[in-house]
Amino acid sequence: DGMDSDRDLAFSFTTEVETTILAVPLYLQQRPLSCEAASLRMALAYRKIAVSEDELLTQIGVDPTPHNGNVWGDPYKVFVGNVNGKQMTTGYGVYWDPIARVARNYRSAQEFSGWSLAQVMNEVKKGNPVIIWTYSKSGAPTSWFTPSGEKIFAVAGEHTVLVVGYVGSAEDPSQVIVNDSLEGKIYWPRATFDNRFAAFAGSGVVVY
Repeated sequence: DGMDSDRDLAFSFTTEVETTILAVPLYLQQRPLSCEAASLRMALAYRKIAVSEDELLTQIGVDPTPHNGNVWGDPYKVFVGNVNGKQMTTGYGVYWDPIARVARNYRSAQEFSGWSLAQVMNEVKKGNPVIIWTYSKSGAPTSWFTPSGEKIFAVAGEHTVLVVGYVGSAEDPSQVIVNDSLEGKIYWPRATFDNRFAAFAGSGVVVY
């Protein structure tokens, strides 16, 4: 009966690591820089609210300030630059406050900064997908000033993903599962999440 014991061992081994994943629809972004609207669209779709990316972009609004030297728009208020543009040259993105503002047109939502990994995973554990601010390519910190002189912290390749699950425990997952509007459903190793979530000091939006 050696075969039976092998099978038992294999079975007990595979059940050790639990995967928690929310059934969130995956939508790829429809424009070069519309990741934030795409992430929000997925979070709302999970709540059975169908809304187009363009409708969300309209509600987010645009700061048309041209990118001129070290002067550009304010992503804490609306989308900076052209959503069909090129990252860091003709377009940038939008931050958590405006995304939460638009989310609240449909559901309750909370913007946050300074969160830990465990805080994010705890929301996912409770069934709430979480939009986080991260980066897709370089991740180099940079800055500019608004026309009124406010300094804006930015990250090259600014991007959002929707956290939809994790492997292991919510307190200490080995992998984090994200719906990435550029690449699809991705399992990030823990170190990748930690690194990317830190770029914007643990910022995002929970949609309830």
